[in-house]
Amino acid sequence: MTLPARRDLHLTTYDGLRLHAVTWGHGPVHWLVPPGLGTPPETWIPLAQELGQHVTLATWALRGCYGSEAPVGRSGWEVADHARDGLTVLRALGWHTQPLILGGWSLGVQIALELYKVLAPQVLRLVLIGGTDRHPLSSALPIPGADRLLEPAVQRLAATGP
Repeated sequence: MTLPARRDLHLTTYDGLRLHAVTWGHGPVHWLVPPGLGTPPETWIPLAQELGQHVTLATWALRGCYGSEAPVGRSGWEVADHARDGLTVLRALGWHTQPLILGGWSLGVQIALELYKVLAPQVLRLVLIGGTDRHPLSSALPIPGADRLLEPAVQRLAATGP
């Protein structure tokens, strides 16, 4: 199966960061796929190959990943910030007022639900795969208080990476 046409976009977010976005396919239906945590845009190639005749699929690289710039300091990492990045992608593509499919997996589910608050009238379908309805660390382990144990570990791991 051949790869549908790819288009790379280099955008600027509401707070001035560089954002890398990608589209595949040329179908008449627009599908915005918010990224999962640590998910490169290429994750969606199999879906684009399968559906590229029917949909134009758009996604982006999360802040600090795969060509998107990281915010300096602690601000700019909330789900709402990622959702605003999704709106940046939609505006750049001219999809911000058009009907679309919305959804992804993992963190992308939380971002999609945040976007849905704004985009509900134009969302044709929600595709929500393997996400969580609350803070992920509070539901990662079936142990009361696991989030209090996991958060410092995640922060230490994040501090050791680039």
